[in-house]
Amino acid sequence: MPCGYCGSVVLLHAPHNEQERALPRAEVQPAPLVIVAAAAVVLLAGLGVAAGFLVNSVPTPDRPTAVPPILVEAMKELGRASGAPPYWIGQGPMMLVDVDGDGVKEAVGRGRYVNDGDRVVVAAVRAEDGASVWESDTLGTYSDTYRGPLAFDGERFLFADDVGGVRAMGLDGQTLWTRTLGEAIAGFCAAGVANSKSGGRVLIDMSDGTATPTEQACEPVSHDAGAEWNGWSDHGWSKVRGADLPRTVPDMKARAALALEDDLLLVGHRTPGTRVPTVARWRDGTALWRTELPPASPMTADEGEPALVQVDGDSVFAVVDRRSGTPPVVIRLDAETGDPRWERALPDRLGTWVLTALTIGEGRVFVSSWGAIEVFDRESGALVYRLGSAI
Repeated sequence: MPCGYCGSVVLLHAPHNEQERALPRAEVQPAPLVIVAAAAVVLLAGLGVAAGFLVNSVPTPDRPTAVPPILVEAMKELGRASGAPPYWIGQGPMMLVDVDGDGVKEAVGRGRYVNDGDRVVVAAVRAEDGASVWESDTLGTYSDTYRGPLAFDGERFLFADDVGGVRAMGLDGQTLWTRTLGEAIAGFCAAGVANSKSGGRVLIDMSDGTATPTEQACEPVSHDAGAEWNGWSDHGWSKVRGADLPRTVPDMKARAALALEDDLLLVGHRTPGTRVPTVARWRDGTALWRTELPPASPMTADEGEPALVQVDGDSVFAVVDRRSGTPPVVIRLDAETGDPRWERALPDRLGTWVLTALTIGEGRVFVSSWGAIEVFDRESGALVYRLGSAI
């Protein structure tokens, strides 16, 4: 049974408490008065139950809905006209791509309109403040699309769903072509090559989407929302270089190794004793430094590896889960010395945290999770805005 909410985050929501009311938000234009009035009529008419039903039930010829068709269309129109932004599907790292040629990269990922047929789009927002730039045509329903690969090959965005559909979109989000293949695509490669879920590879003609079998190797595509991830995540998207892991590291068990200039950044936990999350810079059999996380209070962390780790230039970024439902903490370390530059807790929320990926770029640190993408200033660590809330 497909997951009806996994990996989704809400761009616009009502604050749950005083702390959330103080959070900076991506700016969204208010709905026109007529829409507010229409919503009130819907509520007064007792259609709240119908709305809840529509979230998870869309009428089809072989499965008619119990809600009258006229109400189905009314609710869809209300969702379209409200101007509310889509949910953000936060199952992995967002892509940073300059979509408008101004030299500044935008954040690109998938959005979801639950009350409008539960449809999914590709959306681009400004990295600086989260404001909407564009969104694509509908890719399909959430259940058919949330596991599909999304990539950028340097000229166009490519997407494949679970039922054989492939789509190319321009830098403006407009559809260039769509094609239905006999087998679903598992992932995109460079030069038009794609991996098929059947185990082989196909060569896609980027002018029209036609595909033919090929023996060409799968070289990395320019940007890939999944395979490009080169950090550590204990919830997937992990890249463990087992061959390079040293057998013995003083006071540490190494689980992964990330490239750090000509050295390695080891990711693991303290040993012996409490398995405190730990990172270390490793060069020629020697740890240049070793830092337990979070530096200010290591024993508050959940035992095991850090939830997320990423190297970016002169810094190491990490996110660590903490005990007893305390919000996770984002940490920036000096890559040369291992000393902390800043440490910030994620805003509190309802529910739990399932952290999926870190993306750093355009002066921002994007912490992606099931439920929200929190965005911090790279230099100061200040929370700049949040896209979403826990569901």
